[in-house]
Amino acid sequence: LRPYTAYLFEVSAFTSDGEGQVASTMVRMPESVLEVSYQNISSTSILVNWVPPLYPNGRITHYSVYKPDSPPENLSVLETSPTTATLTWSAPEKANGVIQYYEVFYENQSYSALTNSTSNRVTLISLKPFSFYNVSVRAYTRYGNGNQTSETLYLLSGEDGVLKNV
Repeated sequence: LRPYTAYLFEVSAFTSDGEGQVASTMVRMPESVLEVSYQNISSTSILVNWVPPLYPNGRITHYSVYKPDSPPENLSVLETSPTTATLTWSAPEKANGVIQYYEVFYENQSYSALTNSTSNRVTLISLKPFSFYNVSVRAYTRYGNGNQTSETLYLLSGEDGVLKNV
């Protein structure tokens, strides 16, 4: 079937008594661009290229482009002690390039820190015993972080780990 072409479909049932009533419907195939590709320009921009539709239905007035990136997911606690917490997460579903490292940000009312990890796991050290921390993760490619941060994990050090995810 050709894109953006209208097709008329007709269906009828046959029995030993003959043909039944004909039902019909008109369907227009969606128009789509071809060969979509992108190139990272900076940490906040990409260049998107495509080939116009082969059979446009009239003059194309504009294109809509929806963005390729997403944050790290499933941030969770593997284990805690009074002064440490080991965390893990999943890579972004749609990374904006090859991930070089992850930045883990953690803070409470009197303290904030960053640590980096090249894997999907990190152990936070020197935590204040039995204290609350807000933790989030973002992925970095060679072009930056794309401004996509995971959901915040609310952590209580020295306990069974998580209070709740938001």
